[in-house]
Amino acid sequence: MNRPLESRLRVHYDNQGGKSFNQVCRQSVEQGSNCHWNCFRIYFPSVAFNLVAPPIPLNQGAEKLIWGYPDSDSLSVGLSIDVGPAPVTEVGGLIAVEPDSVMTVPLAYELPWKTVRSLGENRYEYRLLAQKQPGIDSDVVIGTVNLPAGAQLLDVSPNPTATNSNWLKFEFNLDTDKEVVVGFMVEPSN
Repeated sequence: MNRPLESRLRVHYDNQGGKSFNQVCRQSVEQGSNCHWNCFRIYFPSVAFNLVAPPIPLNQGAEKLIWGYPDSDSLSVGLSIDVGPAPVTEVGGLIAVEPDSVMTVPLAYELPWKTVRSLGENRYEYRLLAQKQPGIDSDVVIGTVNLPAGAQLLDVSPNPTATNSNWLKFEFNLDTDKEVVVGFMVEPSN
């Protein structure tokens, strides 16, 4: 079991804020357009590699563009950022979501197999911590965990909302920090 773990994350924003009056979202102009501006920041383990993130174009009304900065991509990737007990890779950007529209930022990365905790005797445990963002009442987290081929599920927390073959789907409100724990066994290949 030495293959890298393929991981994907989609950050999804759904602005159900009403009519936009056919105006472009502009930061510096107060208007009744119900635009949603958000700076997002996501932390990945520093051992993550092959990180793929799309350009995140700034909205036409972004202050950075208004002030004359030449670049129109707000994506930033910081390596070995020290924000806690261990360095992390930080991905962030500024987005504007117009009323009655959706924006999704897809991210892909790989993790070394060693990030899956060995419990001995071909038993393993995968853990994912989703942390609540301060100032937000509750976000919805939807995720899946795909077990290796031939794996036998031993224990899981919280209970998955759906399962099929070797994958588990989780959906929960992120009103506090939550941890997904999946224990499984893989028989050694001959």
